[in-house]
Amino acid sequence: MSDLSEHPLTSALHQVTSAALQCFLSQDANAIMKIPAKSPDVGELSVLNDDVEYTVCVGRIYHRHFEVDRDAVDDAAAVAHEVISWIEDILTDEIRLRHYFIEERLAGASSWRAEVGAPATWLKTATRYEDFCWSGPLGAGQPTAD
Repeated sequence: MSDLSEHPLTSALHQVTSAALQCFLSQDANAIMKIPAKSPDVGELSVLNDDVEYTVCVGRIYHRHFEVDRDAVDDAAAVAHEVISWIEDILTDEIRLRHYFIEERLAGASSWRAEVGAPATWLKTATRYEDFCWSGPLGAGQPTAD
């Protein structure tokens, strides 16, 4: 399907987007939602229609895939609701994001809900990390041994 503006994923997201987020819907066939950056350290939030999944990009910090089962008729709408819910949690700083570094090289990323607390470092070779939320940087540190 060459015209993504009529794509089922785009249509589903447009239908379930909350009133507060409607103004961020895009006419771009691929980037179907764009929210300007709150912090220049994080960047804009965008939702991409990748034909078989949504990809939510949180600036240069993080991205998450939301796969849609094409064989399930209502799955695009259900997944679109999940996308909007996750975006709302990002925008209220309920989701935290972490970059793991090995020396100066970015080596991985993770996310978690703020009320749960930061997870154990899964990248055992990481030498440092930086934490972010939508509002901006939260700080940095060095992983501790389990």
